[in-house]
Amino acid sequence: MSLYLVIDEPNKLGRGERILVDYKFFVLNNNDKTYVIFKEKGKELRAFSRGVTRRGLLKFLSLDSFNDPKNGYRDRDSCTIGAELLVSKPTRKKATLTIKNPSPNEITLNIQRFCTSKSSVQSSEAFPLEGRDWYIP
Repeated sequence: MSLYLVIDEPNKLGRGERILVDYKFFVLNNNDKTYVIFKEKGKELRAFSRGVTRRGLLKFLSLDSFNDPKNGYRDRDSCTIGAELLVSKPTRKKATLTIKNPSPNEITLNIQRFCTSKSSVQSSEAFPLEGRDWYIP
């Protein structure tokens, strides 16, 4: 059995535009009411584009595994299959982190181009508070 995600109306994407998606599929095990997760091996993010409109698993489940009552995938003549999608924007905007101290000696701290990326270190200038110099590393 194969299972795929297909992008609807790929012609609405601009030339060279890509949609980055992290996805996984799951099947309900009716025997113990848990979900079995299936994920494509390799990179976390996969790109959809005008030329690549389908992503998924060529060998999602074997028919024998699907039909085996021990696996609990089938409930009479039906099964529950789902997908979880996390869409990531291919271009990230730079942002500013603002921290405000609500004390009487209020300090506003701005870190330009703040991001959550672990590949670039973000830190603040030292600022005085309660007789000590503080900074965000």
